[in-house]
Amino acid sequence: WIMRGLRWILYGLLDFVNFPQVKKRGKWLRTLREKKAIKLMRQEVPDPMLQEKLIPDYPMGCKRVLLSSNYYPALILPNADLITSPIQSISQEQIITEDGPIGPIDTIVYATGYNVMNPLGRMVIQGINGQDLQETWGDSFFAYKGVTVPGFPNFCILLGPNTALGHSSVIFMIEQQVQYTLRYLKSLAPDAYLDVKQEACNSYNADIEASFKDRVWSGSCASWYIDAAGRIPTLWPHSTTQYWRIMRKRDPEAYTILKATESSST
Repeated sequence: WIMRGLRWILYGLLDFVNFPQVKKRGKWLRTLREKKAIKLMRQEVPDPMLQEKLIPDYPMGCKRVLLSSNYYPALILPNADLITSPIQSISQEQIITEDGPIGPIDTIVYATGYNVMNPLGRMVIQGINGQDLQETWGDSFFAYKGVTVPGFPNFCILLGPNTALGHSSVIFMIEQQVQYTLRYLKSLAPDAYLDVKQEACNSYNADIEASFKDRVWSGSCASWYIDAAGRIPTLWPHSTTQYWRIMRKRDPEAYTILKATESSST
C-alpha cells in the first residue's frame, strides 16, 4: 500500500501540477516554476556567462523538462566548456563555429533528438485494400484514440499518434492502450474484424488539433514534437486522467464490423 500510495502522489503531482503549466492560460504557474528553476541554476552555476547560456529562450514545457541532479555539476567541471555558437562546418581536426574554430577534436557525438515521425520504422503494414500505412499517413501520422487507423482492421498500435507526453508518465498511457486493445479483441468473433470508421477518426483528430491552440507546444515553440506540416501528431494535449476516461468508454459505434469472408468494398 505504501508503493501504491507513492505512485498516486507522483501521479497527482504530474497530472494536476505539471499539466496546468503547459496550458497557455496557465502562464502564472509556468512563470513561477521558471523563476524557481533559474534560481536553482544560479545557485549551482557560479559563472554569470554560463548562467546566461543555460537560460532557455522558450517557455518551460515547450521542450522536455530535464530532471537531473548532475547536469549542472558536470557543466562546471574544469574539463568542460559549453559552446552554443552555431556550427558552420566540421573538418577532420576541428569544428568551425560562428565565433571561430574549436579543436583539436577526436570524437563527435551527433545527438540531434528523435525521429518520432516514423513510428513503424521499416515495417510494412498493408490495409484491407492493399494500401501501405506509411503512404496513408504521408507526412503526418494519425489514429483513432492513438490506437486504430481506418482501413487497417484488427491493427492496434501502442504508443501511437498523439499518445506521447510532455508532462506525465507515458507508461500510464500505454496501460490504457493495452486495456483498450484487450477489449477490442474480446469483442471480435472468430471470423470477423473491426475497422474504425473514417468519420470517427477525423472527428477525434480534429478535436485533438483544436486543443493544441491552448498549449505551450504550439505557436512559436520549435521542437521535435512538431511535424513538417506544422501539426503536433506526437503529444496528448490533455491530462492523462482524461485519456483514462475516453479509453474506458466502449465505442462500438465508431467501428464497422466485417466478416473475414466479406469483400473489402462492404
